[in-house]
Amino acid sequence: MADASVKWYRDVVMAQVEEASQDALYEMAKELVELAAKRAPRRPGGGRLSKSGYAATQDKSSYVKRKGYNKEIRPMKPGVAVAAFAAFYARFVEWGTAVRAAQPFLRPALDESKNALLAKFVGMAQVKLGSDIARVKRP
Repeated sequence: MADASVKWYRDVVMAQVEEASQDALYEMAKELVELAAKRAPRRPGGGRLSKSGYAATQDKSSYVKRKGYNKEIRPMKPGVAVAAFAAFYARFVEWGTAVRAAQPFLRPALDESKNALLAKFVGMAQVKLGSDIARVKRP
């Protein structure tokens, strides 16, 4: 009778899945911000709104602090990404006010690109996981 042993790599694999998903979420959020920035309304000679966009996950961020910007929003747990605009007036432009009509730019960018962003997320996670799992040390 032959002896057999099984080595379980659950913790290693789960850590790699979490890291791969965080990286893919961050890249997906950055792409969404870029698409929304192209749609953001600009005044002649302006453009502060489009420059205020940033993406953030629990451990990465593209936020740049500038005068007149809101504080950075960072997710409190893994598996979440933020795509936002830090300019104070971004919410007024996106949703409108009592005296100004809304000029949405972030939501339409998400609606138009959600399938492409999801496909990119899955592809990036697969590539990252494929290379990470191949490096798992086996006895």
